Amino acid sequence: MRPERDDERGQGGAPWTRYASLGYEIAGGLVGFILLGYGVDYLFGTAKVGLITGAIIGAIAAMVHIIRRAIELSRL
Repeated sequence: MRPERDDERGQGGAPWTRYASLGYEIAGGLVGFILLGYGVDYLFGTAKVGLITGAIIGAIAAMVHIIRRAIELSRL
């Protein structure tokens, strides 16, 4: 059995690789909340209230998520 390398366990390699997926996570959450708000507008016939609310909630959730992930990754 061959020994594991550091990069196979996810702990080695370049430091930026630990943070590489944060952009996709933030964009996915923001787009998800915007689409949810758009769906609320479509179902209830509101004039962009759901879309704007979804965008605001998505932005807040994205900021909270990136702060938590950055703290978590800085401890590694």
